[in-house]
Amino acid sequence: MSTIPYDSPDYTLLSDVNVVGSIAIDVNVVGSVTINVNVVNDRLNVYITNAFLDVKAEITNTSIDIRVIDSTVDLTIYTPEGRWIVASDLLATYAVTPYRTVSPGKEVTILSATGFRGRLRQIGGELVTAGSPFSIMGDVRVRIYIDNPYVPRIDLSLDEIDFLNGRAAYWLWTALDNALANNLSPPFNCAKYSTSPERWLIEPFFSNPTAAITMLVYDRGSRLLTRLGFYLRLEAEFMNSVEVRIYNGNTSNTLGVMMTGIMGEYVWP
Repeated sequence: MSTIPYDSPDYTLLSDVNVVGSIAIDVNVVGSVTINVNVVNDRLNVYITNAFLDVKAEITNTSIDIRVIDSTVDLTIYTPEGRWIVASDLLATYAVTPYRTVSPGKEVTILSATGFRGRLRQIGGELVTAGSPFSIMGDVRVRIYIDNPYVPRIDLSLDEIDFLNGRAAYWLWTALDNALANNLSPPFNCAKYSTSPERWLIEPFFSNPTAAITMLVYDRGSRLLTRLGFYLRLEAEFMNSVEVRIYNGNTSNTLGVMMTGIMGEYVWP
């Protein structure tokens, strides 16, 4: 370990220091300080209080701990190609798709982005049986393809998304069906909105900020769902492409899809 205090006669060497091992530099400056650091296979700790900081660091295989208190800091991150990036949390791209249909046994791309690096932050949608009711919860799958159009990174049925929220939607649907079959009062968050055909709106409780089934429309005659709403918060990073696809596993009926997505984009100057 080499330490060069700020009041050392050798303070002028701070701009050009080559060390194999570790170095601790203590600098107490009123005004501004410029530190040029090239670190390989080591740890860089920079603690700044009440200073204007201009740090130029080239770091390889190193863990970095930078703490800044009451200071003015301009931190820029560069890619290996020399381009700076802005974190995807700082810029949101809002994407809306119109009504799309998915034929029986088919998979259709609903949302997509290519040609930049970013993050798929959240999707939300409404699914409706365009023909006869069928088992949306089991037959329909949400598939997310990240940097690979052939292999899905995420592949979930709507029932599996409901599991992320404790399967609240399924059991509320079951409770309503049982109440109607036994002439009992329906759960208070279920309401009939159509008599011919008889259909009920179900609004499950949900507390999971990551995923939930938010509403269902139950067709009592078929004892199946005709409509379903959901959301899924992914925070999934992609390098150059992302696709959200809906797979309709039912072999007889068409599915209608409406969906919105929020993406965070890494910005290049």
